[in-house]
Amino acid sequence: MMNVAVLARTNQEDLYDFVAEQCLPRLRDELHAGGRARRLRISDLPLQVMERLATQLDAEGEGGRKWMVRVLCGAPAPEPWRATATKLIEHRNALEQPLLVFLPTGLRTAAEDSLDIATFTEIPIAPRTGQFAGELLKRLPADLRYRVEDAFEFLRKEKVIRSADAEVAYLLTVAKNGGTLEAAGGALYVFGLIPDFATFAGTDHRQRLSRNQNISGLLAEVRKPLQERISRLRIQPGTIQKDLFVYLRDRHADEPGSWAAEIACDTGHRHLSLEKWPFIDAIEGKAKLRLLLDPLDLPMQTADEVGGATPMKVWDLKKEKTFKVSFASVPAPALFEPWKSFRIQLLELNDGQPTPVWTSNNFPKPKTKAKTRKFSRQLKAPDLDGVAEGSYYLRVDALSQDGTVLTETDASSVGQRAENESELFLVMRGDVPVSTEQPRAVRTASFSDAWCAVAAKAVDTDKDGEPLPTRAELTGSWDQAAGAAMRGDVTFTFENPGANGLSIVVPGLFRRLEYKSLEHPEDLGRYRLDLSGVRALSDVEVVLRAASPLPQDPAAQAFLATRKAVFDAILAQPAKRKGEADEDKRRRG
Repeated sequence: MMNVAVLARTNQEDLYDFVAEQCLPRLRDELHAGGRARRLRISDLPLQVMERLATQLDAEGEGGRKWMVRVLCGAPAPEPWRATATKLIEHRNALEQPLLVFLPTGLRTAAEDSLDIATFTEIPIAPRTGQFAGELLKRLPADLRYRVEDAFEFLRKEKVIRSADAEVAYLLTVAKNGGTLEAAGGALYVFGLIPDFATFAGTDHRQRLSRNQNISGLLAEVRKPLQERISRLRIQPGTIQKDLFVYLRDRHADEPGSWAAEIACDTGHRHLSLEKWPFIDAIEGKAKLRLLLDPLDLPMQTADEVGGATPMKVWDLKKEKTFKVSFASVPAPALFEPWKSFRIQLLELNDGQPTPVWTSNNFPKPKTKAKTRKFSRQLKAPDLDGVAEGSYYLRVDALSQDGTVLTETDASSVGQRAENESELFLVMRGDVPVSTEQPRAVRTASFSDAWCAVAAKAVDTDKDGEPLPTRAELTGSWDQAAGAAMRGDVTFTFENPGANGLSIVVPGLFRRLEYKSLEHPEDLGRYRLDLSGVRALSDVEVVLRAASPLPQDPAAQAFLATRKAVFDAILAQPAKRKGEADEDKRRRG
């Protein structure tokens, strides 16, 4: 068991300090950029942040010689950076230097109309707060950052995280406590989960988060007696039940955020953190269950020659009453004891965030003794009666006895389609033209070879002079989404007129190595392929052997920024050439 010291709580003062720190560079730039007699105002920050910013910026303004910064107040105050509305109007009319005014929420004066946007330029800060969590993530060590990003993605899907403010509060707590793996697990109390200092110690953080979510939900069912709720936990009899009952009986169990913090931050309750619970079917740190979803066997839309939209696979609920979903498990079901059932979900991308719109019943775990085998389930059209037409994707998850999600994913591939998820497809109800013929694929050796083949057709008189696309227009897509399970070969097929299904075939291992490098330009080291204990190609892992970090000087940081810009441009190139948003992972790289 881990024996990590308790955490120091993050308070509102820490949050105000961080927000002020993030706002300072932007406001300095605004004051420097506007020239003389510029009038600026800010009205969407907490008063405590305004006071911090006004104190710092007014001092930098040298008493009004460079600029003046004031916070509106209702009565004269001793601080030089506070001013009444009357005084602000005087400064507005007479001051030659730039003037920045903070207007606290709720403060209303008769003269406030004179400080409105007709005479002052508003600087909106609230829209930028969504970037604050990203800034804090950058400060974490690379290995922890990948895991926390993946945890955020999972907790957003499960509706545990509902705002960027909660992410900022969590990350501030992690940073305040050293930015360690243990601190990241203990700080889960910010999200209303039970502190689990071992959450990120292994590769099973999604499993632990899922179990944590289920337990927190079970303990919050106040309509049932507390003893009954505790007895339903799958922990060894006669161990922690009594201490848990004594702790929770005087607290609001339905509000984990109010009592979970004490477990993480109070030495007297530290023994109740989740990694110390002796579960009956304990998930070991090295446990790893992968479900590999097969490509969907659905017809493809007919190409839209007018609109130019990318064709997608289609499930026409009127024509196809059933649809088979196939997947494989690694290891085999019999070799992973905690796995008891699995479910299939249909998800849509709602403002970029995956949202489940339909969930199947839990199916029993497949029974087989084979090392690896395919399994399948039939989905029925009537099950989706309440689902609107649109684009969706499927996800298959393995579950434990208490509903914990056991499926493992790659924490370094945040935002990508996972191997237990399908490509995007359309759910429609009739009137969808589909292609009955698959284009013949003609292999080429390289991108340049494909370009020469297209160019040759354009100058061939027998081809009636087909139009020659510029090199910048030549584009296509992979037959497998980025981040999907590795296989022998992957194919990039060109889609331009005259390309006639030209394609490039690349070993899946090479593409995975290249993609891993391009996705993480900040990783300066060597990658190696881990072939230990591999039964199938999909088991191969790409492992980073990190190099010494670069020095924190301007030249090194400029190099990293340029490297990232180049790598991002390479990844986004196929989608950019197609004129699409970079959401389809078949166009990445």
